[in-house]
This record gives sequence, structure tokens and C-alpha cells, in this order.
Amino acid sequence: MPLDSATVRAGFEHGAHSFLAAVQAVPSDQWDRHGALGDWTLRELVLHLVARDKVRLEEFDRMLGGTHASWIGITSEHMDAINEWHLGELRHLGWEDARRRLDTMREALLGALHAEQGLAHGVESALLGALHAVPAEPAEVWSPEHPFGRIMHALVAHDRHHAAQVKQLRLQG
Repeated sequence: MPLDSATVRAGFEHGAHSFLAAVQAVPSDQWDRHGALGDWTLRELVLHLVARDKVRLEEFDRMLGGTHASWIGITSEHMDAINEWHLGELRHLGWEDARRRLDTMREALLGALHAEQGLAHGVESALLGALHAVPAEPAEVWSPEHPFGRIMHALVAHDRHHAAQVKQLRLQG
């Protein structure tokens, strides 16, 4: 049986809040430290999430229509190259701009996930509009077997993975 929209939304909200809380707890002297997060600094990791959220938004309509996301099935080397290309467009941004963009993107996404229940946070963005349009029914859309549901489920795991990395950075600090 497919998971319902409320379960998926709650999972996303928990993952997003965990990541944001982990980032906010990192001291400023570690924001641009190399080595703790592989090849990326914390600032670059934040920018990576901003870039990936933007790509998800661009592909929402296709995924809701049943088309798999463009990155499904590509090699990890190809995904690394795509991530680096997207990061290259944002790498010039400083820490405050990176955090502000992530906060805006995530608040919009969280608000949009709750918009149909009348709980929107009031942040206006294209992402908010796109997610607001996603109805709870048919429930199959929220299932990991559906292209949209698959990406929403993967986003939760993606955020938790990066939250664990950031927590490890703090412990190494």
C-alpha cells in the first residue's frame, strides 16, 4: 500500500529540520573548512542542497505526470559531475547568502507541503506554487514506486545523510 501524503510530508519536514538544525549548530570557523565533508565545505554542501532543490522544482510536473527524474539511473561519476556543475554556478556565494538561499528554499518547500492543509508559512516562490498543486490523491503519487514519490522519499534520505555528515563535522571540530 502506498504511503499517504501526510506521512511523506512529515518525513520530509523532519529531515529538513534535522539538516537545518545541524547546520545552525556549526561554529563559523568551520563553514569553509575542507576535508570534513569530503571534497566540499559546509558552505558548498548547503549550496549543493539549494541547487538540487531547484532541479527538483524544474522537474516536478514531469515527475507528477509519471516521468522519472533526469538523474535516475545515471552513474555516480556522472552525478558527481552534474553536482559539481550546479555547485559551480553558486560557489561564489558567501556563507550568509548560502544559508539565506537554503532557508528560503526549505521554508518554501515546507510551506508548500502543508499548503493544502492551510498551514503554509507564507513564503512565496515557484517551489511553493508547484508543491501546493500536488494533491493528496491519488495516493499512488506519494508512493516510492511513482516518480514523484520516489524523489520525495529520496529527498528525505538525502537530507538525513547530509545532516549526519554535518553532525560529524561538529564532532570533529
